[in-house]
Amino acid sequence: MGITHAITDGVAEVVMDNPPVNALTVAGWFELAELVTRLGHDGTVRVVVLRAEGRGFNAGVDIKEMQATEGFDALLGANRGCFAAFAAVYECEVPVVAAVHGYCLGGGIGLMARRYGFAADHVTRLELVTVDGSLLTVSEHEEPDLFWALRGGGGSFGIVTALEMALMPVARLVGGGLMFDLGETPDVVSTWLHWTATMPSEMTSALTTMEVSKRHMAYVQIAYLGSAAEADELVAPLRALKPAYDGLQEIPYRRSITKNGTPVAPSAVAVCSSAVTSAPY
Repeated sequence: MGITHAITDGVAEVVMDNPPVNALTVAGWFELAELVTRLGHDGTVRVVVLRAEGRGFNAGVDIKEMQATEGFDALLGANRGCFAAFAAVYECEVPVVAAVHGYCLGGGIGLMARRYGFAADHVTRLELVTVDGSLLTVSEHEEPDLFWALRGGGGSFGIVTALEMALMPVARLVGGGLMFDLGETPDVVSTWLHWTATMPSEMTSALTTMEVSKRHMAYVQIAYLGSAAEADELVAPLRALKPAYDGLQEIPYRRSITKNGTPVAPSAVAVCSSAVTSAPY
């Protein structure tokens, strides 16, 4: 178990094997970063392929490690490790291949969702292997009904082997998050809920609650398509609650995914969702 690799005919295959769903510890993220960087420098390697054993590709950071570690060391270490791993992938001297289809086929609520919509809205072409083994090219003009169904309907119609997407003209953003101790600032959720109703479409935010070292925490994720000065003004009501951790900063968009501990590829998750029209705050 752990992270292993093998090189065959110029293809370096990196395998994550950390049951049950391949969530990585802080050390695991740094190990992955070091390995991808080393393989990129290897003159015999032409491409790096990331894959995993078991039930899921990569379920992100190891939440149990955070819960078992006193203070914020594991939380901060996970963010730094994710940053190192993503930087290694982006800056690797050879292409790094991993799957993104699940995110794009299931809808895809990303960092710019309020400004540009779902990721699925920007898929322009797909290649699909159907249950009878046929290979189809699917687009607005080829198999249009299937094209409509695939963008948001998930992978129930076959196996998507390739896709093309339109890109958005974004070079930089203000991203990261604020961490609050709910025991000390119990009004965070209600304040954030009312705050979101006042924000422009350039601001996308989400709130996650978790237990860290037996303390109930709230993590407010923020991505703003504008200047740092504008973001500071907009986020001021949340900062007035005095977060325990403030990780907001202006960054190149290509580094944006590293700011919230996102895994190297789409996560294997079990989701239970409900639609609400109001919240009791």
